[in-house]
Amino acid sequence: MQDNQTTPALLHQLRQLGVRIVLDDFGTGYGSLSYLRSFPFDKVKLDRGLIAQAARAPNAAALVEAIIGLAGKLGMTTLAEGVESAQQLDWMRAHGCTEAQGFFFGAGVPAAKIEPMLALGAPRQAA
Repeated sequence: MQDNQTTPALLHQLRQLGVRIVLDDFGTGYGSLSYLRSFPFDKVKLDRGLIAQAARAPNAAALVEAIIGLAGKLGMTTLAEGVESAQQLDWMRAHGCTEAQGFFFGAGVPAAKIEPMLALGAPRQAA
């Protein structure tokens, strides 16, 4: 992100190959509005800290709403990180957020446990 000459061109090349580009932890660190304009992002992941504050702090809620609206107008999907309750999920849906992740859906698991979990949910084959 520091090389503003080379990085956009490289990201555009990757996107032409079919790679989707995601801006992670938007609302902290490198999450500048200028990045939304300069780089070809497909998705913006809203930082969990911002999501936690949105339900109880009007200024955080206004910021989340604005980011969701801006991302939508720029053709990007939005993902709320750190959704921990049905109330948070409902709030994010009501304000146009397109995706969510967090403990409300389940705790993280090691990669080795994913295949057995998927097998449990897979349709049974008739013998």
